[in-house]
Amino acid sequence: RNTKVHYNVAKLLSESGDDNDLAVAHYREAVRLHSTYDQAWNNLGNLLKDLGNAQEAEACLHKALAANPEFAAAWMNLGIVKAALNKPSEAERCYRAAIEHRRKYPDAYYNLGNLYIELKRVNDAAAAFSNATRLEA
Repeated sequence: RNTKVHYNVAKLLSESGDDNDLAVAHYREAVRLHSTYDQAWNNLGNLLKDLGNAQEAEACLHKALAANPEFAAAWMNLGIVKAALNKPSEAERCYRAAIEHRRKYPDAYYNLGNLYIELKRVNDAAAAFSNATRLEA
């Protein structure tokens, strides 16, 4: 019913940084009203990640992907959360899935490169960064 209103209010609040707690509450209401609202789950996950709640962010991003398995941005965001939770192999799979669903995705390649640097996989990192810069040109 008012799902889109809750989503839009949450988006405005989170983008302005005015009241993140209220933004979270509005996103929660949007997904309560529409449990397969992939954009709302994705944004809620990102906001929770930014607020330091990586575990709940991970669960929200899984719900976004359950609703829309081809949602490339949610795959990339889940990769970022998995990396923050020290789950590098899962993070790599997520970044690869993001790239699979959006072939020209420099941000996903960039994050993949950073993951490879952390894993001391220098050649893989160089290839990922090369793809990122080639796609940005």
